[in-house]
Amino acid sequence: MKAHAPVAILVHHTASPANTKRDIHYKMRALQDFSQKPADLGNGGKRAAWADVPYHFYVSSDGHIAEGRDINSSGDTNTNYDTTGHIQVVLEGNFERARPNVEQMEALEPLLVSLAKKWQVPASEIRVHKEVASTLCPGKYFLEVFPSLNERVAKQLKSK
Repeated sequence: MKAHAPVAILVHHTASPANTKRDIHYKMRALQDFSQKPADLGNGGKRAAWADVPYHFYVSSDGHIAEGRDINSSGDTNTNYDTTGHIQVVLEGNFERARPNVEQMEALEPLLVSLAKKWQVPASEIRVHKEVASTLCPGKYFLEVFPSLNERVAKQLKSK
């Protein structure tokens, strides 16, 4: 894995339906298993196996948070952008088809505030995947709530 120093936060969605019947431990093991094997991509390309899960933090549909890849190592992506410097946060669900759960949003906000404070990331550098790559991620329904979420995070960062 490539070492990096976080300077930004990037929010994603898993682009797959939320699975409320599985706990976060199972989901993280499944994501790691998937990540560490080569895969065929939807665009016809292929992806090499990654060293670990591509994200630093995973927010499940019920609002539980799991740590993924070591935050001092850059993440991985199937899209065309340099992940160096980005803390990768993913929310479980396909937000092109469904809205984020209240529990997820209630967990995400303090996570973003905490990460931004710890790594001195300004609110202007908390962005979504779509801003750095040609993708629908994190989905239209997340994009509806992201501006107000980012405003609340910015206010909390100013009130240090």
